[in-house]
Amino acid sequence: MRQPGFGGLSHRSVLRSLRLGAAALLVACEPVPESFPDALLQDSLGLEPGDRVHTVTVRHDRGLEVAEPDSVLVYPGDWVDFVTEDAYPRVVRFHADSLSHEAREFLQEIRMMESPPLVRPGVHWVLHAESAPPGRYTYQVDGSGASGRGVVVVVPAR
Repeated sequence: MRQPGFGGLSHRSVLRSLRLGAAALLVACEPVPESFPDALLQDSLGLEPGDRVHTVTVRHDRGLEVAEPDSVLVYPGDWVDFVTEDAYPRVVRFHADSLSHEAREFLQEIRMMESPPLVRPGVHWVLHAESAPPGRYTYQVDGSGASGRGVVVVVPAR
């Protein structure tokens, strides 16, 4: 590894790189702007207008299953709403082998390791992170195209 001042690296360029890296890390870790449940979720699940809901749209795009956004940052008590955008059939599956023991137990206990088949536009599959332990919950979207991937990151309560 080069040291500042040797081999072309200056203290200024190292500091600039560190600032840019820190800024990129902060942007990547910022929570998604708050969104709230629509009338359908309020009626069907009894959500309140102030409940935090993070929407992940799943769709088929040029031979690939896509989840957008592919990562969401949630707090315990938040909701994650996977919504289909098209009529391609698909399933959302959490990766058991990539989950912590606590996260896997949580998803198994609430029977949310895998969605039912999502086969029509506008179908919702909703995960409530009520007592979810903090951690990364990686998932895969399997359907008629190459599998897509994403992650739900649960952070400790505020």
